[in-house]
Amino acid sequence: MKKLCLINGSPRGDNSCSKYLLNFIKQQLDESTFNIQEINVIKAQRKNKIHEAYEELSNADSILMSLPLYVDNIPSHLLEFLVEYEKYCNEIIDEKNTKPRFYAIINNGFIEGTQNINAVNVLQNFAEKVDFNWRFAIGIGAGEFMRGSADFVKWKSRLKIDVYNKLVQLADDIESNDMQCVDNVYTNPAMLKILFMFVGAQHWYKAAKKNQLEKKQLYYKPY
Repeated sequence: MKKLCLINGSPRGDNSCSKYLLNFIKQQLDESTFNIQEINVIKAQRKNKIHEAYEELSNADSILMSLPLYVDNIPSHLLEFLVEYEKYCNEIIDEKNTKPRFYAIINNGFIEGTQNINAVNVLQNFAEKVDFNWRFAIGIGAGEFMRGSADFVKWKSRLKIDVYNKLVQLADDIESNDMQCVDNVYTNPAMLKILFMFVGAQHWYKAAKKNQLEKKQLYYKPY
């Protein structure tokens, strides 16, 4: 049985698009062929269970990391997790049993999936440093739209079908033993940018009202 490690790299933990996308991948897999371990990075750090998480990574056959884009890169707590894991690998290099296949899903709040390129490059460089077998990453635009519209916009709708197909491709690759190189892919909902920005603005106006803020206060600058 293959060991698959799913890593939720969102600071929002289980209440995140990153977790939502991991759940989608799990639903595409034949779970009877996998021993699936899940790591919530922020929870592991808070509960001082980092060493246990690193042991899971070092013994996995495949690793899938799902995370949000923060300021064009990976969240700071996840960066710390990866830096410390590299140190851990240098200490146990003779004990490491596998060279796991490494995948990533990165979602962002922009409409363009290509906004994730810098974060993908960081993770690909990390994989090379710790001797993981980098497979590929999927950069997804409008991540919160994908999750927030789950009840009324189906995965196979015209809006989401390209994202759906890319995620299924990743699940299929996890199940296969294919070693052929795969390019990183970038995708997003088939929505006009102006419409996406309008819908996003309405969300923030609603959130502001809920928190007793006026619309104009959303445009205040801290400096």
